[in-house]
Amino acid sequence: MRGLRRALPRRCISTTWRAAAIDGQRVADGVLEGVRRDVADLKATHGVTPGLSVIVVGARKDSLKYVQKKEQLAEKLGIKSTKIALPADATASQLRNVIEEQNSDPDCDGVLLQLPLPSHLSARAALLAIDPSKDVDGFHPVNVGRLASWREATLAPCTPRGVMEMLWHANVPLGGAHVAVVGESNVVGQPLAFMLLAAKATVTVVHEHTPDPAALCREADVVVSAAGVAGLVTRDWVTPGATVIDVGINFVPSPEHGGKLRMCGDVADCVWDVAAKVSPVPGGVGPMTVAMLMRNTIDAALLRLKWLDVRTPAQRLADAADAATALCAEVAPPPRCGADAFHAEEEIDEVAPPRRTDDVLHTNLWWLDSGGSDMCGNQHFTAPSC
Repeated sequence: MRGLRRALPRRCISTTWRAAAIDGQRVADGVLEGVRRDVADLKATHGVTPGLSVIVVGARKDSLKYVQKKEQLAEKLGIKSTKIALPADATASQLRNVIEEQNSDPDCDGVLLQLPLPSHLSARAALLAIDPSKDVDGFHPVNVGRLASWREATLAPCTPRGVMEMLWHANVPLGGAHVAVVGESNVVGQPLAFMLLAAKATVTVVHEHTPDPAALCREADVVVSAAGVAGLVTRDWVTPGATVIDVGINFVPSPEHGGKLRMCGDVADCVWDVAAKVSPVPGGVGPMTVAMLMRNTIDAALLRLKWLDVRTPAQRLADAADAATALCAEVAPPPRCGADAFHAEEEIDEVAPPRRTDDVLHTNLWWLDSGGSDMCGNQHFTAPSC
């Protein structure tokens, strides 16, 4: 942590310049409108109601509140949401049985395991048990492997996917741009770096062992901070005119409100004096994470349908042959994973559906079986005293 400790926030000096805010709620509303449209299409065309199963272990108030918000949003969008509650002392075998039941349930399109789990349970083992094609969090190793190796994924981690959508809506060019990602967790930093590389950006990942992180970030056109350190990124981390995305969610005492906790990000207020565009906290990345969870749920429903009923058998075979020929010219086939591997005979139907130009996200459902990142890494940054 030597680099970050040397680079703790300096005193901010205000100027008359103020960056434009990237309104995450507005972007999220557009994503959710696309989800709502797709849900209606699935019901009208296929008679299918997308289903999301949320598994909760224990009774943490913050987890239950977050799950309730997800359920309410899903119902508003027309998604069937099912909460499966297990006691805090549930065994690993009980949790795995519940996950396997949802994996085999034909009415369940997405499985979400609410984290953190009680200390006696392994999040890694539980996430590994989720069917990759239903992994709406995008944390399964099969999914993160696709994102890392093939530079695209259908079910990608929600927060990084939300960041990319915000940058696109803010008209921030990424091709050839230098992007600094602060934080290298498997939840945000790593998958986001893969997505940025796929967008042809030059990516620098700054973490707890990086010497002089401020100097590296000053060289970037875009800075994305996901360190979880309040006020870490100050004006001397940002080149004038840069775009800054604040993924951090921190709670610090507020002297103005009698010491009550207030929410803030990783980015100090003085950054707004030098950057061109900044995402606020709250109202920035937060709404995008939940919106992308809903988007992933619909994409998982489309995976389940595999678009088979919109094509004749002859069309499917012809499309599969064309897709296989094109794919073999670019990448090797995916590795097998023992008894849980996808069967070769099933892959003949897993071809690319037509692009829908009216989709908000223009989702590419290529090789319809997975996409995403693993949940086992944690940040080790130390927050400055407030």
